[in-house]
Amino acid sequence: MCPCPQLRLPNPLKTCPSKSPMKRRITMKRLSAENVQTRKTAKVLMQAHRWPLLGMIAVALGIPVVLSMTVSMLLVPLVARMPILYEMLALPATVGISILTCGLMMGMLSAMIGLCRDGEKVTVGAVFRRMSMTFKAFGLNMWVALKAFLWMLPGYGLMMLALIALMVLVIIVYGGVDLATLPFSLEAFIIAVYSLMGVGMVLMLALGLPASYRYMLSLYILADKPDTRINDCVKQSKAMMKGHKWQAFKLIIPIFLVMFVMMMVMAVAFGAPMNLVADSPLLVSLLGIGMLVVYLALALYYSVRMYLCHTIFYLKRVEEQPAAEELAPAEETAAE
Repeated sequence: MCPCPQLRLPNPLKTCPSKSPMKRRITMKRLSAENVQTRKTAKVLMQAHRWPLLGMIAVALGIPVVLSMTVSMLLVPLVARMPILYEMLALPATVGISILTCGLMMGMLSAMIGLCRDGEKVTVGAVFRRMSMTFKAFGLNMWVALKAFLWMLPGYGLMMLALIALMVLVIIVYGGVDLATLPFSLEAFIIAVYSLMGVGMVLMLALGLPASYRYMLSLYILADKPDTRINDCVKQSKAMMKGHKWQAFKLIIPIFLVMFVMMMVMAVAFGAPMNLVADSPLLVSLLGIGMLVVYLALALYYSVRMYLCHTIFYLKRVEEQPAAEELAPAEETAAE
């Protein structure tokens, strides 16, 4: 069985958002403590199943990367000679690799759910056990991406207006227009354009980030319950994430901070020797390869930690569902 602590949540009915500031603070502290426990559990799982997990994610992410590089090497020569043929082949190849990636991710998520919930043994070959769901997973990804894009549309609209204004500015500056005849200040126009672009970016993030977290559990639901319809996966994810989006965001912040610090340290550690041996192409190449290997190892390790955290987070949201379903009839009876 899995050596991790039992994945039990305090009574979910007590963690529901409340209008009382004191109760809200208590709830936030409880959810923060849950995040700490989730990260600890993920660390324990990583230590106990390090190599199978690393091998599994290396296969799930490595196969699409290798295929993409191979396709690029085969198609790049066509860009200059037969650009039309390149366009005809590049898009189907990209879509095909994306579809394959969805199937591999389904297998990986299914294996992680089995490990975290039931202590199932993890094997590298587990990434292939959900390949029959490849197209369904791809459809779910497209549906989630579309819904997130629609939320970000106002921000995109403002940014497009800013880009159109920039094009007008270029025409004015390079079109021989006498700037003295303009009915507005050129400096004020530039400030307004960049302000509009900044507002668009902020609006895009403010609307798009919550939307992406609202649907983040959709793939986990499909991997856990393959018979669930695509739209039901999205609806269930939306219900599970209600009141937990900020918690999910904070869950992986420490992981990203650690990754960022390690990347900075690695850049300094490899950058200084590269400057010292800049006259030797062989040594520079060896240091570059070493830096790439270390970077990939760190990326794989912390990617596993992140997926484990999200898997445990999903299982805790699943634990809340029965209690929430029991509460609904009770509230309806009381209202009657």
